[in-house]
Amino acid sequence: LKDSGRSDDAQINALYAIANEMAHAVNMISIQGVAEGPGVEERVKHTQDFLQQLLSDVDIKLEIEEKQNAEALRVVLRVHAYGRAMKIIEDHMLEYARAEQVEELAVLGQESAALLEEQNLLSMGFGVKELNMSILAIDAEHFTVHLEKATSLDEVGSAVAILNAVNSIAVRHLEWRDASVATFSHLETEESIGIEVKINRDVLYSAAMLLKDHESQLNQELARRAREWKLLFKNFGKVKFNQTLEEMVQVELTSPEGADADLTRRAKKFVDWCVESSQQLSRGEFNQRLPGITETAYISLKSLAQKSASSLVKIAQKTAASRRSKTKTSIFGFAR
Repeated sequence: LKDSGRSDDAQINALYAIANEMAHAVNMISIQGVAEGPGVEERVKHTQDFLQQLLSDVDIKLEIEEKQNAEALRVVLRVHAYGRAMKIIEDHMLEYARAEQVEELAVLGQESAALLEEQNLLSMGFGVKELNMSILAIDAEHFTVHLEKATSLDEVGSAVAILNAVNSIAVRHLEWRDASVATFSHLETEESIGIEVKINRDVLYSAAMLLKDHESQLNQELARRAREWKLLFKNFGKVKFNQTLEEMVQVELTSPEGADADLTRRAKKFVDWCVESSQQLSRGEFNQRLPGITETAYISLKSLAQKSASSLVKIAQKTAASRRSKTKTSIFGFAR
């Protein structure tokens, strides 16, 4: 700690004091001779090497096992690895405490504190990368391009598919979030974590808390996109209305006798299309997270359906009559 600049003389002295008290407390129970075996520096080095091997094993394990909760499991296993290393240091501390080797005990105390500090940092920023990637995916410009095309052609199926695709980005992220939280909460499902080392659940709790507001952040981004996209549905159905009207005008122009039934059928077909389109939009999975779009389209479709039911036949007949009068040729053979 002193070498890294994370401590001062007061902290070092406090560690010595704690180590001395620990040594005396242990010796009240059992007094042993000088600790045998490798020196304290070698023991620390061995523990550090052991920890690095454990961390490497974690990476190898997760490369082989492709799991949805891989990153959460990585945090869990790394926290556990640090716990195993700290347990080794604690065992060494107990040995030196019994031998009243205070200086060595203080060295081990510093190493234990450093490991704990590193362990507490393992959850820092967990899920931020995944959240940012999901937000960027939702914000992708190609969704707007495709949606503009679909609405300009009144292609309700394509529009629903695009909006559902955007919604699915949030759904997949939240499924990942939930799987990660479950991993942090239910350690008993991971076979590689034994009971001999108590895992630091505070670190895992911190990681789970970082994920708590992901849904609200995603919903904010989706609501922003919905406000932008609902404008594309302000006149939804108008293209189809104009196409239907033109078809009816052509029927009236080419077959004026007995055309009323055909015109009425076409007008009703358009009304049915409006109803079906509105229902198809309302069934979209996107509605909860992309509010206002279906409502905007419904207002337009309802207005057009009412107009079609009440006066589309008359509009077609009037338009056809107007065109007939304009196509009467002059004595020079030109249309007026």
